[in-house]
Amino acid sequence: MDNFAIWLDAEMKKRGWSLQLVAGRMGVSHTTMTSIANGHMRPSADFCQRIALVFHVPPAEVFRHAGLLPPDLKEMAVLREVAHLLRQLSPEQQDATLTFVRTLIEGHEGSSLREAHAGVVSSS
Repeated sequence: MDNFAIWLDAEMKKRGWSLQLVAGRMGVSHTTMTSIANGHMRPSADFCQRIALVFHVPPAEVFRHAGLLPPDLKEMAVLREVAHLLRQLSPEQQDATLTFVRTLIEGHEGSSLREAHAGVVSSS
């Protein structure tokens, strides 16, 4: 699976959406959607623009994942440093670090939801 297909799969899972649902919302055929999701076909600029609208994400984000724009240089520098640091750890330490980061992110996402809910409740 290529980077775009991995990103697309993660975005759909995050929303609980199927390929068929996304294809319908984008106005593209299920066959096209499946080919792109399986990495057999590269997404076009039009496809990227449509999926950005459907997912409510910045078009530049989609274009970068599709390889149609160069990567964000600051982000790439951070990723290179993280990769460099991870390579210095044992495989067990790498796994533990990734588990920690995932837990941190899940906790952050959960706290954001709790804060949003608290804001709704307290403003009532």
